[in-house]
Amino acid sequence: MSKRFFICTLLVCLFACNPATKVGTKDSNGALIENKILFLTIEARKSGSELSFEIVGQQLVDGRIKKPMPSHLNVPNYLKFVFNDINGKSITEVAIENPLTKSVEVPEENGSFSRQKLNLDKSSIVLRIQYTKKVDTISILDESEELVSTLKVKL
Repeated sequence: MSKRFFICTLLVCLFACNPATKVGTKDSNGALIENKILFLTIEARKSGSELSFEIVGQQLVDGRIKKPMPSHLNVPNYLKFVFNDINGKSITEVAIENPLTKSVEVPEENGSFSRQKLNLDKSSIVLRIQYTKKVDTISILDESEELVSTLKVKL
């Protein structure tokens, strides 16, 4: 009886001490979402009527995004950044107001304020997404869903 008890206890301990397989959350494309946040600093430039974008900084930090950036905005003149895998399939989308167009309040002589639109030639954007190893490119679209630029993500 004690021999049988010892063998059963040994088997239970062996199975209980087995290393667990890594459990993680997967996105809609099956990519394992890591507990890392990717911060990208993107510089936007306007030359005449052409827009150009360049990744000027990137940082990968530990953490999880609690509140993701919006994927659509109800404002005119916004840009959508679509993060794609190596096959061009969308992983996640982020929408932001066009950083080259700013609306500012200006004081009037009578003491009231009015809004004026400023058009900038250069501006920076900081985007954050939950990192997945499948991120390969970023497609930048205007509010009419027309492709403006494509950037390669190099990590």
